[in-house]
Amino acid sequence: MDFNQINYDTLKGYEGKIRHIWRDYHLALGLPIIDIQHLWLVFILVALEETSRSGDLTNRHEDIVKILEECHLYSTKHFAAEIILIESIGYKVDLHKKEHKRFLKAVHDSTFDFKNIDPQDARAVSHKANELHDYLRDWLLSHIAITDRDPIAIHLRGLPNKSEIISEWVSNLRTSDLLHIRKSQKVLYDMVERDILMFRDESSGKIKDGLGGSFSPDFAPDRSCELGEDVAIYYGDEARKRKISLSAHVTQILRGKMQDN
Repeated sequence: MDFNQINYDTLKGYEGKIRHIWRDYHLALGLPIIDIQHLWLVFILVALEETSRSGDLTNRHEDIVKILEECHLYSTKHFAAEIILIESIGYKVDLHKKEHKRFLKAVHDSTFDFKNIDPQDARAVSHKANELHDYLRDWLLSHIAITDRDPIAIHLRGLPNKSEIISEWVSNLRTSDLLHIRKSQKVLYDMVERDILMFRDESSGKIKDGLGGSFSPDFAPDRSCELGEDVAIYYGDEARKRKISLSAHVTQILRGKMQDN
């Protein structure tokens, strides 16, 4: 699997499982760049699960190695961007750094071990792949849903100057060459987040957000929210003055830095 050449059909094939994980574990934090990165990590998790069950043994082994290498490479960049944000809001960062370090070491060591497995040993390949998938799933989902939520979805959202903080953070990411978003990542975000950030709870009929809670007056649009392309959101002090679609919002933030597949 070449992660620089992921096409629409591949994303569409994984979309159902990604949506299921994203919604059931309430992983949306409401900050598009971070959510784009987290969604890509969920895509990597699903890709590992699907790849471990398909293809001939030699290709399966090779593809799983590529997935693990992508996981380590992408996590390294994502963690760097995340730490810059958390430090900028004055939130305690030591726990985050320790968790990131342990995760990267575990992925690195697991990749090394997996490379040394005989590609033709079906039982060993499957056992190790399942073991890796379970570890990645448990770590990623708990880290995003618990460790990341407090500083990003709760603490940052409550700051009166959050718009300025986010603008400066994005500028720092550009300066540090950490704002690399593939088109495939934006497409995945558009597929999943547009409908997940705002959805109607069938039991109550209320519009809810990706955190599982009803919208608060200072975050939801004044008009009624409808599912689809033109769902409007407020985001930051400036965005409160106008209604913009999620797709348009992400495009504006990432304009000029979107990489080709």
